[in-house]
Amino acid sequence: MNEVLEIYEKGFDSLNEPGFDFFEMYKSVLAVGISNSQSYQMAFTMGKSINSDLTKELLLEKSNFYITEIEKVYEKYNVIGKNKKKELDTTITQDKYNLSKSVEELESKIVEMQKDLESKKAELQKIDPKNEKELLEIQQKIEANDIAKQKILSSINTVVTGINQFL
Repeated sequence: MNEVLEIYEKGFDSLNEPGFDFFEMYKSVLAVGISNSQSYQMAFTMGKSINSDLTKELLLEKSNFYITEIEKVYEKYNVIGKNKKKELDTTITQDKYNLSKSVEELESKIVEMQKDLESKKAELQKIDPKNEKELLEIQQKIEANDIAKQKILSSINTVVTGINQFL
């Protein structure tokens, strides 16, 4: 979870453009207190002293840029995670199918192939445990991606609401 959240934060930081805009407003409000109305006024006043063209509308417009970019990152990682999970699921299903077929063939020749049959059954039983860790890790990354997106969008939307409410 922390790894995915760090990716989002670094990506968010990399979007910062020169001058005072939503990015600096967001960071200032977070530092002082996201639910403190005075933090919005203070950050806005500070921003106005740096960028005299700063307006509430400009801040809200730039917030949409950051939201859109975060959505793009989310979608990218969401697609990658789901594709990896799908590939692994397909591999597991194919492995199970192939080994099950081998087990059936071996059972018909049980007298001649008892040793091979037991080996293949053991392999079949190991497929899920062998892949369980990787499958769980992928699922956790997908969930972490969802949570990270929600967390940063929630704080951005809180700031946007604060801007709308307090500016």
